[in-house]
Amino acid sequence: MGADGPLECTLARRPGRAPGAPGRRALAGRGHGLGRDVDADDLRAAARRPEEQAIERARETAADEGVDVRFEVADAAALRFGDGEFDGVVSAFGVMFGPHERIARQLARVCRPGGRLGLTLMPPGSRAAELWSLLGAFGAEVVEHPARFAERVDALLGGAFELEIRRVESALEEQHSPEESWEMLRRSLGPLRRLLERLDEPKTEELRREFVAVGHRFADEPRSYVLVLGRRR
Repeated sequence: MGADGPLECTLARRPGRAPGAPGRRALAGRGHGLGRDVDADDLRAAARRPEEQAIERARETAADEGVDVRFEVADAAALRFGDGEFDGVVSAFGVMFGPHERIARQLARVCRPGGRLGLTLMPPGSRAAELWSLLGAFGAEVVEHPARFAERVDALLGGAFELEIRRVESALEEQHSPEESWEMLRRSLGPLRRLLERLDEPKTEELRREFVAVGHRFADEPRSYVLVLGRRR
């Protein structure tokens, strides 16, 4: 809870504002395109290594919502924006994929004093965290384990932001079996796709079996994520 109400109200839709009405500047990044709830008149989206399809989906989402959005592709670990340029910084499952300390410094640098922070992160000990550990064990090229950002978020951002951190159960239900998830992700998940290009057939089958086994082991556990809300000091 912030001094003037729940931080969620500022980071998501602001009551009483019509889409496209003049408002605050926010920097939003996401691993797979722009989230549907970011509402700002002059919004710049920065993401690490975005795929063109994801950017196109984000443009379509903004058009559907009637929001005037300007997209700029940028490296989250080396943002070219000015100090304190944004009223808020938001990332939906994005900042955890990259050099954590460099990205955390950039988030703090571009957010003005009193500005807001909103992150969703991969929980340690979750199915997703286990799958990333598995990919790393087979030699996937990963800068840092994504779940480590949530483990270290207070150390990474607590000096620059007043933080509220909690783990939230997702209302979304799993729609695919572990076998179906493997078939989808082997084509769509960049680190997995690149790893499979280097593995021989026996190793690929070994990875597939272990990937599916992790999915079944977590089948009865609810999906969750780490929610981080903050105010710039």
